[in-house]
Amino acid sequence: MHGLTSAHHSGLLVSGRLADLYGRKRLYLIGMIVVVIANVISGVIPTQIALTVFRAFSGLGLSISSPAGFGIIGTNFRQEPWRTFAFAALGLGTPLGAVLGEIMGGLIAGTGKKGWQYLYFLLAGFGAIPIITG
Repeated sequence: MHGLTSAHHSGLLVSGRLADLYGRKRLYLIGMIVVVIANVISGVIPTQIALTVFRAFSGLGLSISSPAGFGIIGTNFRQEPWRTFAFAALGLGTPLGAVLGEIMGGLIAGTGKKGWQYLYFLLAGFGAIPIITG
């Protein structure tokens, strides 16, 4: 978990500027592709060290897509009250996802010996949605 958090926070330092330079949508999709690939590999990786490395790659992908996502919202929602609603929904996603993720993750991980691995495939599936629709 620390690999993901450290990589995410470190990547945030430069990824907002990169999104401004190279395009928000492009960086958002690149970040999500990195997240999906890292999560799929995390689901099949055999060692804890390798899992930590690929969780860090997932955090890096999130750090690329997060500022780009905020930029996309800011560009597409210019009129109030929709702008406030869009940013509130985006801001609510992180804490709500953390709470529901802990609950659902615990339930799925407890289903069997390899239950924890299914979580990474589920995360990859959720990450693929914006790639497919984007």
